[in-house]
Amino acid sequence: MTLPLLAKVTEQRVGYVIHLLAYAATKSSRDLGPEEVKGFHFDSTD
Repeated sequence: MTLPLLAKVTEQRVGYVIHLLAYAATKSSRDLGPEEVKGFHFDSTD
């Protein structure tokens, strides 16, 4: 595999991962409450 091709594939893969993480972050911040977004899960039904 040539180096430019490898660099392009790696760049696409990194871009995809970043896109996926950004999507997951925005989705979770929309779906969850403020406490859960901060990394803590408070169960109010106990």
